[in-house]
Amino acid sequence: MATWREKIDGMMQELQQERDELRLKMHLGKAELREELAELDVKFDAMKAKAATLADKAEDEAEELLDDAKEKAGQWFGELRQGYQKIRDRMGDDDKAAPPPA
Repeated sequence: MATWREKIDGMMQELQQERDELRLKMHLGKAELREELAELDVKFDAMKAKAATLADKAEDEAEELLDDAKEKAGQWFGELRQGYQKIRDRMGDDDKAAPPPA
């Protein structure tokens, strides 16, 4: 039969394992958000370069090109804004799901 000390040690090991698993999940979740933000940063840089090129062309070309530039830039800005909002929303969800500090 297990002694009182062995029972306590076993319970402590279970709690430690549970704590470690939660910390890992939390860390992985944050890493996922960081990865999503990094992907959006890449899109932002690409959009910035494309938008600059389109803006330069728009000055030299017809009104049709300007309309195309506005449409594409609007799509890119919308996509980035949605991605940033998604991350903000998920960060808020993480704050709600996180246990209060001890």
